[in-house]
Amino acid sequence: MKKNVLIKRILCSLLSVILSLCLLAGCGGSKNEPEKEAAAAEESASEKEPVPDSGAEKPADETTGKDGEKEAGKKTGSADDIEGKWEMAYTLSHSEYGSDSEPYDSCTMADDPYSASSELNIEKKDGKIIADFLYDGYESTLKYLGTELIKKDGAAYEGCENKDWYLEFSDPFEKEGEGKKYTLLNDGKLIGVSISTDGKKGTDDYYYYRNIDVYLRKDAPEMENKEELRYFETVTVSSLEELINNMDNNKKVILKSGTYNFSKLDKRRIDDDHKKHLLGADEIENGYITYTISDLSNFCIEAEKDGKVLICTEEAYDPVMYFRYSNNLTLRGLTCGHEVEPGYCSGSVIGFDGSSGIKVDKCSLYGCGTYGIEFHDTDHVEVKDSEIYECTYGLLDIYNSSEMNFKNCTFRDSKDMSMICVQNGSGIGFEDCTFKNNRINPDYTNTCFVDLSEYSDVTFTKCLFEDNQYNQFSNRKVTQKNCTVNDTTD
Repeated sequence: MKKNVLIKRILCSLLSVILSLCLLAGCGGSKNEPEKEAAAAEESASEKEPVPDSGAEKPADETTGKDGEKEAGKKTGSADDIEGKWEMAYTLSHSEYGSDSEPYDSCTMADDPYSASSELNIEKKDGKIIADFLYDGYESTLKYLGTELIKKDGAAYEGCENKDWYLEFSDPFEKEGEGKKYTLLNDGKLIGVSISTDGKKGTDDYYYYRNIDVYLRKDAPEMENKEELRYFETVTVSSLEELINNMDNNKKVILKSGTYNFSKLDKRRIDDDHKKHLLGADEIENGYITYTISDLSNFCIEAEKDGKVLICTEEAYDPVMYFRYSNNLTLRGLTCGHEVEPGYCSGSVIGFDGSSGIKVDKCSLYGCGTYGIEFHDTDHVEVKDSEIYECTYGLLDIYNSSEMNFKNCTFRDSKDMSMICVQNGSGIGFEDCTFKNNRINPDYTNTCFVDLSEYSDVTFTKCLFEDNQYNQFSNRKVTQKNCTVNDTTD
């Protein structure tokens, strides 16, 4: 009896619900209810979405396009698409220390000095994902041949756009092994992620470090010009203030034709976030240079049209541009010089201090300027297809620097003191260069064309020396290979 009563009650309740729904469906004011329910569901889902590391600075090409726009409509990479030959292009590093320190992000290209290189050859065999792996680091080498990659559910790291799956190398010896997680991104890049952490976030002993090795297919079009991979963004500007406000890591700035005069720079128009890259003399210990460009990595200044951009200063005591603590910096297609009367300068045209990976390409550097280029504590330099001329002390001043290659450059019409001054410099080479009409003051009887300190070395290969005037070519032994010399000696 009780069972029948219970059934009747349930049927009555269901009938009541059905009648209520029918009444709501017939009521005109209820048509927005489904929309409200959908909105509430969407809001609830967004609240449950994992939040990336608050301090992480996402590269534009990791989760968005090169222009910073999200690549909509693309599905997460499938493990079925992972077969092929891959080569590491660059590494993204993110670190956090303590409770109040700023997160630090950096990018290192595989072709940079001291950088690691890596290759992955992946194929499917008998339903398994098999890989040959090589990682050649600065102090260690790892190699796996025919090792299985195991597919696992989840994201390779918190905030990764591919939340569905990742791969790990199998470990038959039950050790930590290489310890990286591999996955495909929407844009077809393969990434290998390694993470180390210690302590609790928000405390002083907190430590978090994430490395993301980014691989491209060996036959990818981008691999034909690896240099462009280091720039996550390219902008075009037409004023010096715009140039300074776009000084960021992993960025190329193209200058429209015109004159960019540092003596007329309006510092009031410089963003607070970019003042750290343009330091005044009072912001540097024993500083004397009005403006020093500092702490840039993977940065390029390029003329929209070669030879149509002039960067200058009216300050006779300043270099036109002086870079400090900058790595993988490129200057291309620029004309640089002082806008003062010849003979009144005590600053070089451009200078580099404590820097590495410098490229000067298709540039014209002219006096008035004491030297065309100064290098202090700088290594791995390439200067090519450029011209240095009409300087008042000499051509190059190299101090405590190494691994420099000058190729297809012209050095001309400069005067007074030693043309190439090398103090504690090694691996300095000139190839297919022309030295023409450079004259040392004959009153300086102990001054020579190439002035070397002890333990310094310079090599000239297939260079032309024509109509230069000096008492002595070099105070120490230099190496000349297949050079032509038509100079005047007193």
